[in-house]
Amino acid sequence: MKKLQRIHLLAVLAILAGCTSRQQTNFSKIRYASFDVNSYRTPLKDKPSIALYCEIDSNGAMTITRDNEYNGQYKGSTAQLSLDQLKYIQSIFQEKNHLATFVKEFTFKKGTQLYAASYDYYYVSYANGRKDSICTIVPFMSDSLEKLHDILSDYYFSDSNKVSNIVIQPNSVFVNSMFSAFLKNKMLPPISTLPAFRLEDNP
Repeated sequence: MKKLQRIHLLAVLAILAGCTSRQQTNFSKIRYASFDVNSYRTPLKDKPSIALYCEIDSNGAMTITRDNEYNGQYKGSTAQLSLDQLKYIQSIFQEKNHLATFVKEFTFKKGTQLYAASYDYYYVSYANGRKDSICTIVPFMSDSLEKLHDILSDYYFSDSNKVSNIVIQPNSVFVNSMFSAFLKNKMLPPISTLPAFRLEDNP
């Protein structure tokens, strides 16, 4: 009898372990890009310029490519998400979730349409083959997606990342998908800054 109970217990533990494993590998890869289009920061017209490209695998290993000055001088690095960060990202990128639900706003309120930051693009592949993507900006994000943006931004500016001689750049399929998502989203504001002004010598 005790032997039978032990077998049942081991079977239950195996099932739980399998469920945990599937939960941990819910997404197979996340691709993220921070980019500009027709920005005062970029030399290109009507084409996307990527400042940050990041790939994250199901274990939280990150490859990061930066082009801070939008001049084609790419720098590569690698990093590892902490366990808490990986668990947080897993809570967002689940097969049952749709990234569009993490957008809380789609337009600025009247009179507040000036926007000077970059656009964000997320593209995720799941273990079951499903893919999902979204193009948005920080002011439109839900708190949970904005927290993810902040996590990735911290790695973008971090000096603790390991420098990599291998620079992984987004392929043309990803870039075309990103730019297509941007063009389809008619609510994204053009990137602009406050008009220049000067202080009078004798106000």
